[in-house]
Amino acid sequence: MLVFRLIVLCICISLASIWAVPAHADCDKLLMLYTTGKARGDRETYLLDVVRKCPNNIRAHELIGNLYRKYGQRRKAIEFFLRAAELGSTNYKLYYLLADLLFQKDDLDEAHKYLKNPSVSEEIIQSQLR
Repeated sequence: MLVFRLIVLCICISLASIWAVPAHADCDKLLMLYTTGKARGDRETYLLDVVRKCPNNIRAHELIGNLYRKYGQRRKAIEFFLRAAELGSTNYKLYYLLADLLFQKDDLDEAHKYLKNPSVSEEIIQSQLR
């Protein structure tokens, strides 16, 4: 009987690992609900919840930073854009918007640093060649 229980336990553990959904899949689903307009409630609260559940998700930080930028909350926008940059965002628009916010704040050295980002320069050059 003990052997049978151990076999059943091993099978259950094996199946659980096979069926386990990766954490990033939940984050992707939460962001998909937001971007398709199917998320419930206040946009700010929803995105803050996504950032709390998925602290290393670059897109979540970009989205809430952009929301704060649109609301005119420059300090909060910079905070979330900086976090997205730290996480390794390759979105050239993020670096452009971050530099613009820092320029508005009169932090010219920091603004220049983000405009010099290779992903910004390359994307801008490519868009001008089209």
